[in-house]
Amino acid sequence: RDRLLFCPADDEGLDESEHVVRLGGAPNQTVVPLVKYAYTDLRKRKLFLVGDDSIYSRAAGEIAAHEFEQLAGRVVGRKY
Repeated sequence: RDRLLFCPADDEGLDESEHVVRLGGAPNQTVVPLVKYAYTDLRKRKLFLVGDDSIYSRAAGEIAAHEFEQLAGRVVGRKY
């Protein structure tokens, strides 16, 4: 309806709209650099994902897993 929607920082950020204003970093802006840092600088090759049972945690986990596997890392488990 051509209105602006302001989303909090803990929004999963998986939608696209010219009418959405994000108030903070979405997981793809915060998790991706962290995963790359863990893989390259800390030389971690295994990842175990832990989070609460929410859309945000699951979305962030999927992004982290995807990025880690793209770097040839392995996700060894998940607990939500």
